[in-house]
Amino acid sequence: MNKIMTYFLVFAGVGLFPYAVLSDEISEDPINATVIAISPDHHWMALVESLKNQKIPQSCDVILADNNSINQIWLYDLQNPSKLLLVPPNFDCDVPKKVIVSIDRIQFSLDSKKLYFETSAWAVSGALHSVNLDGSHLNYIAPSNNFYLISKGLYAGDLVIDQHRYYIPLGSFDEYWAFTPEGKELGPIGPDLRNFESEEKP
Repeated sequence: MNKIMTYFLVFAGVGLFPYAVLSDEISEDPINATVIAISPDHHWMALVESLKNQKIPQSCDVILADNNSINQIWLYDLQNPSKLLLVPPNFDCDVPKKVIVSIDRIQFSLDSKKLYFETSAWAVSGALHSVNLDGSHLNYIAPSNNFYLISKGLYAGDLVIDQHRYYIPLGSFDEYWAFTPEGKELGPIGPDLRNFESEEKP
C-alpha cells in the first residue's frame, strides 16, 4: 500500500470521506506525492507531485541544486471524485516571483477557497503564493522561509511568514512577520512565535 492509499485509509476510518470511491479514482494515477494537505471543510485534498526525468532549462539549475525533480500540485475533490492540475510548473527561473519548480509547503485557507504554497526562489528565501481552487488568480504574496495560517483571534485568516531581511548598512536577520492573504504587510511578530501564540490563546 503506497503513501496516498495509506493516507486515505486513515481518514476513511474516521468517516471523513468514502475511501472505496476515492481509491478507484486515484489508484491508477502514477503520483509520487511528497506533500499532502486536506482542506478545513474536508472537501478538497492537494498533493504535490514530483515529476522525474523532466527536461529542465539551464536557468533553473541553481534553484534545483538540492532537488532533482520538478513539482506540480494536483487538487482532488473528495466529495465528487475528480481531479484538477491546480498548479503546473513554471520554468521562468530568472524571475523568482514567478518560478514554480520546487514546492516545499502547502496549506488551505480557513474558508477552503484557496491554497497557499511555498516555492524555491532566491538564494536565501523561498516565495509564498496563493491560488484559487478553480486555478484562477495565481498570486505571489511575499518572500518566505516558512509560513503559518492564523486560525483564530483578531488576525484569523492572515499569514505568519518567516522572512530573511537585511539591516542598513550591513548584516541580516530572520524574523516572523504578519501579512494579509493579499500580501499586505501588517507588522513584525518577532524572532519566534511564543509570545504571539500566548496572546492568541483564549
